[in-house]
Amino acid sequence: MVLYNSSCGNKSKSPRRDCGKKLCLTNEEGFSYLEILIALVILAMAFLVLLPGITSLLAGEVKQEADSFALSLVSNAIEETKALDSNALELLQESGPQTIKVETEGREYWVKRSAETTPPDDENVTGRLWNVEVSVYDVDPETVGASSKCHLETSILTFE
Repeated sequence: MVLYNSSCGNKSKSPRRDCGKKLCLTNEEGFSYLEILIALVILAMAFLVLLPGITSLLAGEVKQEADSFALSLVSNAIEETKALDSNALELLQESGPQTIKVETEGREYWVKRSAETTPPDDENVTGRLWNVEVSVYDVDPETVGASSKCHLETSILTFE
């Protein structure tokens, strides 16, 4: 592209040229509206191609965060249950499954915990083995078709 500066009187291949004491720009045409429109269409098409991937990535991240939080709730409930003595575990068994609603960061979870003891094989045994189940739901577990996001079971041995 050959640029021409009428005040300097020379043809120049450089867009900048020293014209005495001031710097001269020799081509002031710029971009046409058509060139800008084509560039915008190309950018829009590239964005539309990338949009599903970005959306999928963000949705996967949100799901992973929710699953991680559900696992944290289950683990905490298991640890709290392990800290209970034999009398508290007996009360938990008699009351049936406990459901606690937890609200955090705009989300609701239901933690359902139950405990059952296995009868001892020998009457002289002072220890009891408890089977504890904890599940986390993102809907009320009493809702038809509710399935748990996370479920853990553990056994606890207590002595009297």
